Amino acid sequence: MKTTLHRSVLCLMLILTVMIMSFSGCKNGQADSNLENHKQSSTTSVDNNKTTDTGDSIIDDETTAPGNTEDTGISGTSDNNQTSSSKTKDKANTTPSKSDGKTTTKPSPSNDGDDNLIITIPTKNDTSTTKRPDTYDMIYAARGVAIAGLDFGGGRGDDFVMADQATYTYFANKGFDLFRVAITWERIQPTLGGSLSSKFLGLLKANVQYAKNASSNAKVVIDIHNYAKYDKKGIDSSGGPTTADFIDLWEKLSNEFKNDGTVYAYGLMNEPVGVSQEKWFEISQKAVTAIRRNGDKKLISVCGPSWAGAHSWPTGSAPWINDPEKNIMYEAHQYFDRDCSGTYEDTYADLTFVVNDLPNRGVELTTGFVNWCNKYKVRGFIGEFGVPNNDARWMKVLDNFMKLLQENGVSSTYWAGGTGWGNYPLSIQPRNGGDAMQMATLVKYRPGTIKVYR
Repeated sequence: MKTTLHRSVLCLMLILTVMIMSFSGCKNGQADSNLENHKQSSTTSVDNNKTTDTGDSIIDDETTAPGNTEDTGISGTSDNNQTSSSKTKDKANTTPSKSDGKTTTKPSPSNDGDDNLIITIPTKNDTSTTKRPDTYDMIYAARGVAIAGLDFGGGRGDDFVMADQATYTYFANKGFDLFRVAITWERIQPTLGGSLSSKFLGLLKANVQYAKNASSNAKVVIDIHNYAKYDKKGIDSSGGPTTADFIDLWEKLSNEFKNDGTVYAYGLMNEPVGVSQEKWFEISQKAVTAIRRNGDKKLISVCGPSWAGAHSWPTGSAPWINDPEKNIMYEAHQYFDRDCSGTYEDTYADLTFVVNDLPNRGVELTTGFVNWCNKYKVRGFIGEFGVPNNDARWMKVLDNFMKLLQENGVSSTYWAGGTGWGNYPLSIQPRNGGDAMQMATLVKYRPGTIKVYR
């Protein structure tokens, strides 16, 4: 009896010991998992003997960013890890212009005017994802604003608005170095195949001079804001302009600006919705070939097809421009409202019911384009994006979006600045001597050279 009782006690103790060990192991395993997750979320990266929290940028003073020069092609190696995310959506980005309901664009600003920076972006060390590439490129990311006004009215009329010197000086003082200046094809060339308009060529050159006066680092992108149309007819459509007409336009613009150091890039055509994707690939290649044949080596910004949405970027296609100078920048546009049009008809509160994770909407919509640029090692440019000033929560969407661009060396111009906007909610033109709400977020992301692993 005593032996039996003793054995029973021993068995009971054994069972209790096993249970306690099992329980303890589960808790420890969970604790270890939580600790590992915490370590991953708070991991820090070390580069050039400088350390920063993941997601922030550090300034590397080994080299300085060139002013208006092309500076891709610098590469190196590393053994750090990197993560990336992806997601896309689809639709157009259209915001009302001054009077005709056509679209305009907002470029993104910089910070404190110091362009001569090397910004090293640490990457998240997530062991659950694949390693980042061992090689990197040093990419200059310009930050700025789209200057609208010479595109207002969408044609050849007199309902345009001319920017002034104060506008350029204001944005340059905020640290912006890139100005995407929109103008219509009909105004700059009133007759297909004819001479450029002395009036509008003069106004375009005045914008370039304003930028130059504002900052020695100022860069201008000439934006033909026409949707691959002329007098509302698509290129190579019945009664419309021909590809030869489009080439003629750019040969003449090249003659005027190829030796102007402030003109940083040619924006071939804004949102070429007037032609098919295949047709746009063909037309844009012919325009690039003609510009190079003219002895012009300037950077050329090539919009994506249709409305150029980053969310609808043709990621299944390889880069389509063959440029002997290897000086091409692929341009996408992205707005964050329900249909990506930039009209922002829904309130922020209403969108929270139909959009998952609204604060990261810009990141989700744009990551596919960014990944495409990194995959093919091409330069990316977001030529239009913007948020309204009617709800402060949009600023978090904007901030997260700008972080994505900064980490990947993607240049940007916010939509929009210029003197003709009035109370347009996306405008960052100063009013009554005060900054727009969006400005505090935009100036956090200054221009500079980014180390991008790809």
